[in-house]
Amino acid sequence: KMELVEDDFHFAALLRDLEFQMSLRAAKHEIIYRNDVDGNLPEYLRGDEVRLRQVLAKLISGGIRFTKEGSVTLTVRGYTEGSRVTLRMTVKDTGGGMTAEKFNSLFTSFEEPHSETGTTDDVLLDLVIVERLTKLMGGTFEGDTQLGDGTSFTVTIPFEIAGDGTISSYRTKEDDVVEQSMTDMYSAPEAKVLVVDDNKLNLIVATGFLKRTKSQVTTCESGAACLELLTKEKYDIIFLDHMMPDMDGIETLKCSRDLPGNLNGDTPVIALTANAVAGMREKYIELGFSDYISKPIDSKALFQVFYNSIPKEKIVMA
Repeated sequence: KMELVEDDFHFAALLRDLEFQMSLRAAKHEIIYRNDVDGNLPEYLRGDEVRLRQVLAKLISGGIRFTKEGSVTLTVRGYTEGSRVTLRMTVKDTGGGMTAEKFNSLFTSFEEPHSETGTTDDVLLDLVIVERLTKLMGGTFEGDTQLGDGTSFTVTIPFEIAGDGTISSYRTKEDDVVEQSMTDMYSAPEAKVLVVDDNKLNLIVATGFLKRTKSQVTTCESGAACLELLTKEKYDIIFLDHMMPDMDGIETLKCSRDLPGNLNGDTPVIALTANAVAGMREKYIELGFSDYISKPIDSKALFQVFYNSIPKEKIVMA
């Protein structure tokens, strides 16, 4: 019998733990996991921490399992009434999605819930558990899907607020610790990295993050300088700014394809862009990039793309 054990718990730390664990799991599947959390939500809540963690972990793990490329995102929003907050937590993947017929029959049959292959029994069981636990906590469970455009599941659950702090205040204290712990998991001292950006500050930021991987980082400030370096050194990954004067990142990438003596024809090239909107990843891939990172650069996204892109023989696990 499922029962609740309610107590005060550190909600912000729970989200951080999930982000760390799921980021590593996603990296092994060569996709990206992201948290998108309202920083004004309470840092501490009263409720069943174990059950909440179980619900979110099952939804996120399922999303990672059925997403061949792209990302899985946990979005957390909420509204406060007095001493209570109602959280709306959505897990959205960029997997294959499913038809409306399959989606509607999800809890009444054992038809395959995703367009990719998988063990349907396990997936369905996880979703049934999520639904029951959510109802047990006084919440609701819903989903949405579109064939070819991924699936999202949303749980809405009320909690008592158990403290005065906010998630953003906790983040400020913990960011460096969490980022450091991610790179403590692995290093890549033999990996050679090229970062191309006309903004010196962006180069400093990217280099600072990449040094945590112990990789060998080279920088330059223009497309022309980049092309010259491509004929002199073989890199394991290239981060290339989209918007640069004279020759932008797209033009630089196109020129590199016909460049005599280019040693990096098969090197993954990651676009750096300040214009990240829905569908941008697909557009960059069509242009020949391997992936993209939005600016200002998020260290966790950078570390994941780095881990996913460089040759696995150059990864040294701690």
